[in-house]
Amino acid sequence: MMSPEKLRKSTHLAICTCVTVTLLAGPGCSRKSQSTNISTDMSSDSIGIEDSDSIHQIGGFDTDTSTTMVQIPTDSGANPLEFEECAAVAEDAENTREPADIIFVIDNSKSLYDEIEMVRANMNDFSERIMNSGIDPQIVMISCLPGDCGNRGGVSYGICIDPPLGAEDGCQYVSDTPDTEDPKEPVTPDSNLPRYKHLSVRVPSMKELEWLVTTYEDNNGLTEAGWHDMIRDDSMKHIVVVSDDGDQTTAEQFNESFQALSPLLGNYLFHGIFAFAPKDEAPADSQCSTYAAPSSPDAIPPIYWDTYSNLVAMTGGVSGDLCEQDFNPVFEALGSSVIASSKINCEWEIPAPPTGETLDAGLVNVEFSSQITAPYVIGNIPAADRCADVEHGWYYDNPAAPTQIKVCPNTCTWFQSEADAHLTIQFGCETQTVVLE
Repeated sequence: MMSPEKLRKSTHLAICTCVTVTLLAGPGCSRKSQSTNISTDMSSDSIGIEDSDSIHQIGGFDTDTSTTMVQIPTDSGANPLEFEECAAVAEDAENTREPADIIFVIDNSKSLYDEIEMVRANMNDFSERIMNSGIDPQIVMISCLPGDCGNRGGVSYGICIDPPLGAEDGCQYVSDTPDTEDPKEPVTPDSNLPRYKHLSVRVPSMKELEWLVTTYEDNNGLTEAGWHDMIRDDSMKHIVVVSDDGDQTTAEQFNESFQALSPLLGNYLFHGIFAFAPKDEAPADSQCSTYAAPSSPDAIPPIYWDTYSNLVAMTGGVSGDLCEQDFNPVFEALGSSVIASSKINCEWEIPAPPTGETLDAGLVNVEFSSQITAPYVIGNIPAADRCADVEHGWYYDNPAAPTQIKVCPNTCTWFQSEADAHLTIQFGCETQTVVLE
C-alpha cells in the first residue's frame, strides 16, 4: 500500500462491510465518553482504535456505533484519544462497475444438440448473476433460432433463450406441425432489447470466428442487422464460442480482423467451451474420443485446433472442455471472469439527504478498503487539477453545488487493482483534507 497523505486533523470514520453512505442525522459531533482500547500496527504506520457502544436511535434512524476503527497517518498531528464521534444515519450505496458486452457464437451442427440445450439452461442464471454484481450486461447471440437454420443439406439445431433474458413472448411455437427441413419447430424471435439481441443465422462448424466478424455490420450477407449497435464505448467486451470442432481461422488472423472492425474492440476477453483435443488425438478414456470432431489434417482450407485455446491464453479468458459435458462450472467461471474484469467506476453520486436535512460539503470523508488493504482515509483536494500534487485524493464535481464524489486517476487505478474494493463515504464529520504545499 502506498504511504498515506498528510491529512489535517480528522474525526471518527465508521467502517462498513459494504459501500455505505452515511448522512448527518444530528446537529454535529458529540464527544466520546467511554473507555478506549488502543492497538498500534507498526507495519501499516497506523493506529487502530476500537470501542463498544450500543445501537442508538437518532431522529428515527438506527445508528450503529458498535465498532469504530480509525486509520490515522502518524504525521497527521491527530490525537486518537481526543477523537470525536458523530451521530449519523447509515444509508447503503453501491459501487457501479463498467458495463459488459458479451457475444456468444454457437455452432449449429447436429453434434451440438446437447450442448445447445446446456447453454440455454444456463443463460438466465448467468445474466442474472452479472446484473446482481452491479454490472449492466448486453448480450448478443449469433446462432440460428429453431426452425430458422436453413439446413443446407445437413441437420442443424437452433437455440432460443427463455425469458427474462429472452423476450417474454419469444420461443413460442408458430406451428403445430414441425418444419420438415429442421428437427425443431419454428419459434417466435427471442430478442429482448436493449439487454439481449439474437442474430438468427446458421453457424457452421469451423466458421464461428468468420461469422462473428462478418455479422458486425448491418446487411452483411448473412443477416440484415449486425451486432455493432450492442457495443458501448465504456464497456468490457467478451466473446464466448461454443464448438466441438476446430476453426479455419488462426488466433492471430482473428485478433487482427476483429480489432480492425472498430476502435471499441481493441480490448476484449475471449472465452470458449470447446473440445480440448480432436477425436482421433484424445486419450481413449477421454470423452473427447467420443464427442469431439476428428482432426481432418488434410482438410482444405486447414482446420486449426489450437485457435480457441490460443485466444483464451492471449486475452486472459476462461475455457471449459466441451467433452466433459458439464456446463454449470464453466458458466460459473465465465460469470466470475466477467465480474472480475469489470472495473469499478471512480465516481459516486451523492444521495439526497433525509427529509429536512441539507448536505454540508465540509462534513464529508472518504475511506477505502479491500481484501488486502485495511481501511484507508483518502484526503480531500480542492479540484481535479491538484491530482498531480498528491499521491491519493478525492474531490467534488462542483464544490459550490456537489452532486458527485470523484477520485484522482492514481487513486482510481489503485481501487480497480484490488479485489472486493469498497468505498465508505461519511457525511457528518469535518472533512479531512490533504495538506498541499
